[in-house]
Amino acid sequence: MIINSEILAHAFWQDQNGTLQSAPLFIDGTSDDENSLAVEDWQAMGELSEAQHTELDKIISIFS
Repeated sequence: MIINSEILAHAFWQDQNGTLQSAPLFIDGTSDDENSLAVEDWQAMGELSEAQHTELDKIISIFS
């Protein structure tokens, strides 16, 4: 399953090890898989808005 979030401008999925991964979305809605990153490795989480934090929490709960 892949979730595209317009609020976060990222696609989210679990890899074969169960790690939640993300990749930025292009304007056309496709993901930039060459720049994928585990969500646990995201930096600057403090810069996310309240709406973005809420969205990320929902996505994490879906994959938990």
